[in-house]
Amino acid sequence: MSPSDFLDKLMGRTSGYDARIRPNFKGPPVNVSCNIFINSFGSIAETTMDYRVNIFLRQQWNDPRLAYSEYPDDSLDLDPSMLDSIWKPDLFFANEKGAHFHEVTTDNKLLRIFKNGNVLYSIR
Repeated sequence: MSPSDFLDKLMGRTSGYDARIRPNFKGPPVNVSCNIFINSFGSIAETTMDYRVNIFLRQQWNDPRLAYSEYPDDSLDLDPSMLDSIWKPDLFFANEKGAHFHEVTTDNKLLRIFKNGNVLYSIR
């Protein structure tokens, strides 16, 4: 089975997967692990207390609907265009004044799904 055929089976229209519904719907909350790697921290403007920070933000959670055994690879690295096809946690930074994603030369995003349904989402 090709990777495209497998992804269609796992997440396609006929799979029953709905990205609008969180994993374990009506069950316990989804535990999301987050970590931040600080690439750079700019100077602080003393008058406004503004500063710039460049980070990698990694989130991990388990979505049992994405667990698989029919494909030989232990994990699948998906194109960032697939991000709209899966459920993602609603993460925000309280009191942030502005933010943007790093997009030089392409979006700096990684989406990896593991056999047990674990999802790794990394952005810069």
